[in-house]
Amino acid sequence: FEVNCLNCTWSLLLNKPYAESGSEDSKRIDPENGYDMEPGLISAVKVYPDEINNPSVKNSHWTVEVAMPMQKLMERNPDAKQPDDGVLWRINFSRVQWSFGVDEDNKYVKKACCQSCRIPGAEAEDNWVWSKQGEVAMHLPERWGILQFSNEMPSTEVKLKYYEEWPVRCAAMGLFYAMKEYQSSESLYTDDLKALAAYSMKPFTICNEAATSIMLTDDGYEARVGLGQFTATINHERYLVVERDIDSALS
Repeated sequence: FEVNCLNCTWSLLLNKPYAESGSEDSKRIDPENGYDMEPGLISAVKVYPDEINNPSVKNSHWTVEVAMPMQKLMERNPDAKQPDDGVLWRINFSRVQWSFGVDEDNKYVKKACCQSCRIPGAEAEDNWVWSKQGEVAMHLPERWGILQFSNEMPSTEVKLKYYEEWPVRCAAMGLFYAMKEYQSSESLYTDDLKALAAYSMKPFTICNEAATSIMLTDDGYEARVGLGQFTATINHERYLVVERDIDSALS
């Protein structure tokens, strides 16, 4: 979901991350049937001072408030936990600041820009995020922050809940990233954990304490990683599912 200070909004749905050849489902691609949060989406912005795109006016900041329709957020994932007291979701926010100049007509002109600017303030874009991603790429859900829902009123101190799935998710992503590096180097996948060890790197590393198995498939692989009370299944497309072990759930 994107919004600017003119309150122009845009939403999209990815079938998988761009890095795994994901494709966009949006009104930009399919104006008639593409994914959209409207109707149902409500948004409003406020700019200070209340004048936009005038180089003679120095704006200090702007604010945005958004109400997203839950049925739209969950329609492709009906098994996801509904928001409730203590429920945890993954989420992140990003702001992109483009580099501008002012032309002879006293109008803003966007400078030549590139994606993933290495030098903040250069003639490209600066990126700020709510939860550190580690690289200029927002479509990496394993790196998003943790959102905890609460029934308490805003500004009320709430006890943070431990994210029980976090260790096994990290272990699964450690295997995924090592396998991605291995495939890039060797042009194939492997079911040999010892061979993957040399490709393990931060921020997600292979967990030696996890019970791990890898099954090679015609188009990639599927791996199972067990740690604590949970088992994670992940494949070459970054598709990750975590389940609590039956014995743990019954105890």
